[in-house]
Amino acid sequence: MSNWPQPGVTLALGVEVATGDTYEGSPVYCKALDVGAGPNNGNKNVDHGIEGLNTFVDMRGCFVNPSTGDVFPIPFSHPWNLGNAVYLGYIGGQIRVASQGNYSDKQFVVFLFYTKTA
Repeated sequence: MSNWPQPGVTLALGVEVATGDTYEGSPVYCKALDVGAGPNNGNKNVDHGIEGLNTFVDMRGCFVNPSTGDVFPIPFSHPWNLGNAVYLGYIGGQIRVASQGNYSDKQFVVFLFYTKTA
């Protein structure tokens, strides 16, 4: 599974696009979710806005430090402070970005890959 939209399809924040892949016979879709500022040593829950969600196939993301332009993947574990981590989850119908450390000065985007009921 490539997990990226089909060639010629533009991926934009908040827009659902087909990846061209399937999971258990169902089309896989991708949506880039703008989470905004990250959490400060805790959780940040955001609505995914997906209608007809069946199951998540994958989720991953990145965050950027606006002052330096540095970009880091999610999940993330700091190499010099392993307790300073960021991870993703689907909890109570929302996407959760959780951190051990202050990431409130960073901007987060999460890429959701999923199938739909119809």
